[in-house]
Amino acid sequence: MESKTREFGEIGLEEFLQILFKRKKFILISTLLFVVGALIYAYSMTPIYRIEAAVEVGRFISVEVEDRVSTFESPASLVKRLSILFKSGSEDSRAVVKSILEGKKNKYLVEIVVEAESNELGIKKVNSILAHLSSGYKEKIENYTKSVNQEISILEKRSDELYEERVKLFSIVESRLKLSSDKVRTNPSEAAIFELQSSQASTSLAAIESVRFEILSRITDLRKSLSPKHLIAGGLVERIVTNERPVKPDKRSIVILGFFIGSLLSIMISYFMGVVNEDKNSY
Repeated sequence: MESKTREFGEIGLEEFLQILFKRKKFILISTLLFVVGALIYAYSMTPIYRIEAAVEVGRFISVEVEDRVSTFESPASLVKRLSILFKSGSEDSRAVVKSILEGKKNKYLVEIVVEAESNELGIKKVNSILAHLSSGYKEKIENYTKSVNQEISILEKRSDELYEERVKLFSIVESRLKLSSDKVRTNPSEAAIFELQSSQASTSLAAIESVRFEILSRITDLRKSLSPKHLIAGGLVERIVTNERPVKPDKRSIVILGFFIGSLLSIMISYFMGVVNEDKNSY
């Protein structure tokens, strides 16, 4: 009488375990089928490899003050530009740019992550980004180099002019000193004039030497500014990082998920079938 009055699906733990035990073959076979299906699915998926690269932003470093840095473009602007060109609307779906982010440890670095069907395709995609950067920076470097060389040329010309003036003034100083020495006994007043002229020429000579020294120092700094230490063209840092094993699909996770789904569904079906049969027998 008690079994007839209990509600549908209401069974105890012992009965539940008995149902599972009776249908253990069904549960095992169903679970195995799900696992096999998960394996087939996992191995049928195209493997995806992760390729990573760090790109340095091109910049000028001041010769006078090394902390003063001028970048070709800000890292944020570079990230935005590269994202528009390469991240969205990629022509080749076999190699996709997953992320382009500013470097966390170095503010002049941009980190690029590409996922591709092979390392070769990923490297090709990274190289296309590097080629784009190189072509863009090349014009800026050429314009900067041209401007610096023009300034050097103007300063060198001015330095040569000052050198010629220096030679003339040095000759005047020597000649006036000699005349002053010759006239000091015979004509002291004229000797004093020559000495004054020599002193004035010496003052002008010192001023020219000072200006010329500043010009030569400026030329040296300008030439240094074109060295790799101060003119950083940007581009790849170290090397492109590849992975021998694909990052997708995660076969292990897929199989484990298939196992849990298969076992859970088979247990639920077994339970439902057991409850239905139990309720039928109870009437």
